[in-house]
Amino acid sequence: WDYPANTRGYTQGLIMELIKPKWELRGSSTLLPDIANGPDMDYNWVKSNATTLEYVRRWNMNKHAGAIRGMLFYQTSKMPSYSNARKLLLDGDSSALSIIEGKEKAPSSYYGGSKHGFSISADQELTNEIGVFARAGWNNGKHATWVFTEVDQSASLGATILGKSWKRPQDEIGIASVLGGISKDHRNYLKSGGYGFMLGDGDLNYGHELMFETYYKIQLHQYFSLTLDYQFINNPGYNKDRGPVHVLGVRGHVAF
Repeated sequence: WDYPANTRGYTQGLIMELIKPKWELRGSSTLLPDIANGPDMDYNWVKSNATTLEYVRRWNMNKHAGAIRGMLFYQTSKMPSYSNARKLLLDGDSSALSIIEGKEKAPSSYYGGSKHGFSISADQELTNEIGVFARAGWNNGKHATWVFTEVDQSASLGATILGKSWKRPQDEIGIASVLGGISKDHRNYLKSGGYGFMLGDGDLNYGHELMFETYYKIQLHQYFSLTLDYQFINNPGYNKDRGPVHVLGVRGHVAF
């Protein structure tokens, strides 16, 4: 999902919701940034906007909560197409590259670039201590990534476990894996030396990006917890010539 927001994660728009005990329906029309991953919004709403529809169905399975969510989205803005940007790049014209990188604004002639896609996610509590989730998303990837992160297909699976069984009921273990990919137009653009606002190193030996993460949250005090985190990333940036990467993290949380 090319999340419609500025660099800090904020946007402006209209949201309507219908919420029932077992299901929810919501739709929104929101603004997009005026440059790729930029801090300022494009207020030409007619030509630059994001439309999102979501349906949520909730249930209880043996008194354990679960839900499934489906989402459709469509966006239009000044996002260049990857195929045209690649042609310009091969002809020695880097103007579209600067726009895709978010280094400069696109002229008004670039309005009309669009992106559509869908996502589906589900989560289920199996016991009072164990929950699982799964997510998948896709967009057509014809036009440049405009916000959030450079991914066109994604699937993830994970679980969380509370520590009651080892007499640490406030502790928590999490584990998840994510498989990401990009469209053919996107990868051809990067292969030809193109850059995005996150990806690009002059070439691309394409491979799906696989990420694995696990963490342990330790409740040290009523008001303080410490989380130890490990991440493994294979083919970072969808490039078989990079990685793998190992990331260690520590996070503290204070509540009053």
